[in-house]
Amino acid sequence: MEIPSTTSSPALVPRASSYSQKTLKWAVLLSLLMTAAAGVLYSFLQPVIPLFYTLTQSNQQLVNKWWIFLFPAFSWLVTMVHFTLLKTMKNLEGSIERIWCWTTVGIVGITSLLFIRLILAVT
Repeated sequence: MEIPSTTSSPALVPRASSYSQKTLKWAVLLSLLMTAAAGVLYSFLQPVIPLFYTLTQSNQQLVNKWWIFLFPAFSWLVTMVHFTLLKTMKNLEGSIERIWCWTTVGIVGITSLLFIRLILAVT
């Protein structure tokens, strides 16, 4: 009778799946692009921008231009919280992990589209 070795087998070592790595790259890339665009465009913006331009009162629509950093900050917050939670919940099924990862990219993507819409409305 042979005693099995005590070294850990490769199947027991937790690894990041290819889906979470790919989606993390997409989310970080979108967040970086938004942060860089906000940094570059900040100096070209007017002192106040119409962030809440759907409100009926015109004085409620305008905010200070530093609010442009709200979109990249939200994007980074969503990215870090989602992937931190995903890392702590290592025992998720494959399909749930994929849904969680692509939802993160979807939220960051929608935030990027809102950011682009605001930039196009201001310029």
